[in-house]
Amino acid sequence: MLKNVGIIINHKKDQAGIFSLYLVACFTKLGISTWLENEVNYADETDLIIILGGDGTVLYSFQKYGHLQVPFLCINFGTVGFLSTVDVNDFSKYLSKIITKTYFIEERSIIQITLVSKEKETDCGYALNDLVVRSNCLHMTHQLLRIDGQNLCEYEGDGVIAATATGSTGYSLSAGGAIMEPGLNNILVQSLCSRINSPNTLMLDMNHTLEIICKDKEPFSSFFIDGREYMQLRKDDLIRITKADIKARFVVLDNNRYYKLLRKRFG
Repeated sequence: MLKNVGIIINHKKDQAGIFSLYLVACFTKLGISTWLENEVNYADETDLIIILGGDGTVLYSFQKYGHLQVPFLCINFGTVGFLSTVDVNDFSKYLSKIITKTYFIEERSIIQITLVSKEKETDCGYALNDLVVRSNCLHMTHQLLRIDGQNLCEYEGDGVIAATATGSTGYSLSAGGAIMEPGLNNILVQSLCSRINSPNTLMLDMNHTLEIICKDKEPFSSFFIDGREYMQLRKDDLIRITKADIKARFVVLDNNRYYKLLRKRFG
């Protein structure tokens, strides 16, 4: 039985705000505590976080609460919603399963990002979807890819993406990358308009250590974690990508939902 539920809302979606009022009233009536992000919350005591929004809201929520290892239940108020658990119109038929916690929890591998510069080594946190190095101007960016300490190739173009299986349906897909089932323990390296002879797509086991080394003579590029700009890169800055020691945890109510979303996206 649920005891304490957090609710994260995309406030740009009016319907999400309205639906949050219904959730609070419903759970309160059943004796289940709730907290909203803009209130004093009890995240450390939470056994479920419900996210009202699209994939961007899920990524934001993971950056803020993913380290707690609390399961996410994502109610889609976006478009396709690859990270969502259920569409809002179908929520009521799953309510009893949610209240009694009779659902399956899918664990997904994520990546940990470390920046090594001349001055220091910085833990940049986790990425649920992807790490992106991208030109921030009209100049080409030069990035060297190293796997387990061995130089593999150089990307000369708009940049490079390192995506998890979860993130393979995001920016990487738009750049021509492959789709991976979200439960796979792999990482996808995808070039962005590379103009030299480098592999367009690499699919690797996540247990490898990947390093992307900036070879730009001037600060032409920045790196992004789950769509949020982290910082500008300088020559010889190194981004280390490893398998994280935690996993993302998502509530599954419909085992076929992922393939239904794929059909919706490409049908």
